[in-house]
Amino acid sequence: MKTLSLIAVMFFFATISAFAHDETRHLELDASGISILEIDCGAGFLRVQGVEGLKDIEVTAEIISKGMSRREFEDFLEDYVSLSLKKRGKRAVLESNLNHSRSFFSFFGKNRSARIDLTVRVPYEMDLFVDDGSGEIEIDKIKGEVTIYDGSGSADITDIDGNLEFDDGSGSLIIEGVVGNVRIDDNSGDLRVRDIDGDLDIDDNSGGILVRQVTGSVYVRDGSGSIDISAVDQDVVIAEDGSGGVNIHNVKGKVKRRDRRH
Repeated sequence: MKTLSLIAVMFFFATISAFAHDETRHLELDASGISILEIDCGAGFLRVQGVEGLKDIEVTAEIISKGMSRREFEDFLEDYVSLSLKKRGKRAVLESNLNHSRSFFSFFGKNRSARIDLTVRVPYEMDLFVDDGSGEIEIDKIKGEVTIYDGSGSADITDIDGNLEFDDGSGSLIIEGVVGNVRIDDNSGDLRVRDIDGDLDIDDNSGGILVRQVTGSVYVRDGSGSIDISAVDQDVVIAEDGSGGVNIHNVKGKVKRRDRRH
């Protein structure tokens, strides 16, 4: 009986392996004359790291599928995967998407799934614009302006030397170590913001907010969820507060609460 069970387990994992495939692609672009990298990506993990002294933009893309035979995966790569890195004037444009046509949705109607995980290395001094569909985001060590539009998935943003703007659909968000102003427009998910050398503006629909160590002012509009703010050098303004506890302490400037939603 144990032997039969072992065989069944081995067969199960062999079957899964047979219908799970991946392919890794590498893209590279000379960064000379480029001031901003624009990333348009769909489902999958995204990591962007600035590297001092790097002269190129380097991309590693891992295309991962489940529920496909090898032949189906090869057809999928040819018909549905869009992956490119091109120079357009002073911009570099990285596109990583699955082409959503009518046949695409029919193709994925049989317990099939796919994503493209991206690891991107860029010169340290470069602006960054990201339009991300879904999946986790990690960005660190960027000296430049950073703008992110994120559909869903958690995000971890650290060590940014420049202004940061983050428009988030859902998922937890961690921002630490920004030399510049930070603006966050968040629909849902917890926020943790720390070590901001500039002003902080938060417009949050739902989820807890934790803020620590801001040299500028903090301005918050909140729908629901707790608010915990500490170690702010200038003013703290709670323009709107829907529901949830509010804890504000160790503020050198003024604390103002203008409105409370009912």
